[in-house]
Amino acid sequence: MMKKLYYCFCFILLAFISCNHYSTKTAKIFDRIENIVDQFPDSALMLLDSIRNPYELSKSEYAKYILFSVQTKNKAYKNIEMDTLIFFVRDYFKEKNDRKNWVLSELYSGRVLLFQGKKDEAMKSYLEVKNIASKEDLYVVGLSETSMGALYYNQSLLDEAIPHFKNAIAIFSGFDDKYKSQIASLSDLGNAFLLKEDYDSAFYYYNKGLEIAQLHNDSVKQAVVLHNISVAYRWSGEFERAKATLKQIRLLNPDYNKREDYSNMANIYLLENKKDSALYYANLSLALSEDNDYQGKSAAYDLLSDIEEASGNYRESLNYHRQHSDYREAVFKESQGVAILDIQKKYDFELIQNANKKLVIERLWIFIILSVVALVVVIVAFIFHRKHMQNKEALLMAKQQIYQLKEMANLPVDNKNNEKENELRKILFEQLDIFKKISLLEAYLVDKDKEKGKEILTKVNEIMYNSSQRFDWKIFYQPVNTLYDNFLIRLKDLYPDLNEEDMLVCCLSKAGFSNTEIALLMQSNPNIVQKKKSAIREKTGMTRQENFVKQLEEIVK
Repeated sequence: MMKKLYYCFCFILLAFISCNHYSTKTAKIFDRIENIVDQFPDSALMLLDSIRNPYELSKSEYAKYILFSVQTKNKAYKNIEMDTLIFFVRDYFKEKNDRKNWVLSELYSGRVLLFQGKKDEAMKSYLEVKNIASKEDLYVVGLSETSMGALYYNQSLLDEAIPHFKNAIAIFSGFDDKYKSQIASLSDLGNAFLLKEDYDSAFYYYNKGLEIAQLHNDSVKQAVVLHNISVAYRWSGEFERAKATLKQIRLLNPDYNKREDYSNMANIYLLENKKDSALYYANLSLALSEDNDYQGKSAAYDLLSDIEEASGNYRESLNYHRQHSDYREAVFKESQGVAILDIQKKYDFELIQNANKKLVIERLWIFIILSVVALVVVIVAFIFHRKHMQNKEALLMAKQQIYQLKEMANLPVDNKNNEKENELRKILFEQLDIFKKISLLEAYLVDKDKEKGKEILTKVNEIMYNSSQRFDWKIFYQPVNTLYDNFLIRLKDLYPDLNEEDMLVCCLSKAGFSNTEIALLMQSNPNIVQKKKSAIREKTGMTRQENFVKQLEEIVK
């Protein structure tokens, strides 16, 4: 009996040591990520992926995991539109008064909002960073200033962008180890003056950035700034100096992006009306594009199309333009695929649990052999843990569905001119009993029921989607037609091939609902809604580049 108790005690002690070791290892990974994320975001992402089961982390560790995930993805130029957990992380750090992580998560909340197209809300987050930051958070304030400048810059509000870039430069100048951020802001400021056609100011700030890069002997940053200078010379009509600057880049850093270099050279020769030389360098740029570099191929074919058009070869120009369009579509599909993989990685709890189960069994196999008692303890503990995690997963999914419903129901269109959209949202939610359903759903989320996660998730889906009476969407069409001068009737008359789902997507889009909200109402997902919109564009002859609702209004007129 004593021997069995000894084995049991050893097992418990091993489990405790294992958990403590896992936590210590995670802390070391986080420290390493903090040190390298600015310079090597791809490596930071790989370190983050080495944490096999993030859902086993403590609440504070999991919050940091989500924050680092958004930060590294953003610095690696990946889409973070779907990373909405950053909002909960921000609130968590705010509640814990963890100012350092609160400030950083507020910054990346703004970045996520910007990816979602919510510019006003993004600006509020950036301003909040300045309000809550202390002296220790000055570098993050600089990043916030850069973000505000970029937000204005991308809307061509250059006079509003310039002061923010200058503020960022002043902040970054106080950090010797953040010279790259200072160079980037100087380049941003130079770009803003370039667009204003203030070439003297543009060259002034480019050259300041070049001096800092030379001071730190950073050939990569020197090449980046010189590329901007070359573009500025091209814009100002100083073609020889533009070409000389490109040659300087090749001498300084032979490994610099040659594809971009050749593309720039082709543009210069095109402006000089030297079409043969332009064609030569454009083809070199295309040849250097990797097979999976859809963005690079799209740009190269677009350039070739312009050159052939300038040469009067309209048939060949059209050929290249079609290839340019095909690769642009491939870029879009690739970004959508990455977003889907990110979502799957985030929410596929069962797969992670199975991997974790296998790891636990492998580590404890020797102890299972040593004692029958230890085997029983392992089996019972595993079953309990698995059941607990399944309930935890189901509860999280149920809460997320309810949160999305509440956010959709409580979020009016943020525009005084969109009173019609707000009225339509109210009408639809009343007809669908959304408010009643939310109340019923929240009743199943009391604290004492947290161990019944699977039952709660079943009840959520039953209340939300398994109604015995199918909702007749045509009831909602009437107020839309009333408020918008028979918009749907005229659309159906013009394009009788549009089916019921097509009409429903057009109706909800016209009423101001986003893809995410439409997906929630139709029990679908945003990617399918986007595909339906693409199909509608084909049926109605709309272009892919323009706003969907705006084009609908134009064709109905």
